[in-house]
Amino acid sequence: DATSVPRMHHQWLPDRLLLESGFSPDTIAILRSRGHDIQKAPAMGSLQSVIRRGNEFRGASDPRRPAAGSVGPGAFEANE
Repeated sequence: DATSVPRMHHQWLPDRLLLESGFSPDTIAILRSRGHDIQKAPAMGSLQSVIRRGNEFRGASDPRRPAAGSVGPGAFEANE
């Protein structure tokens, strides 16, 4: 889920907050009320995610990059 939500990036110099589309007007208003210079931004970056549940790994590629793929071991054995 986290891979597909809108992203933000705070730029130090110049001091601005870049937001992708998808943030609620309430969120934008709160950020502006706290003094942030808000600017709209196109899709930012590309994210690759891995989750581990027990001894199994699952990978996911950014849904904004339809040609991307993900691979990983299906399972592993821990040497303890």
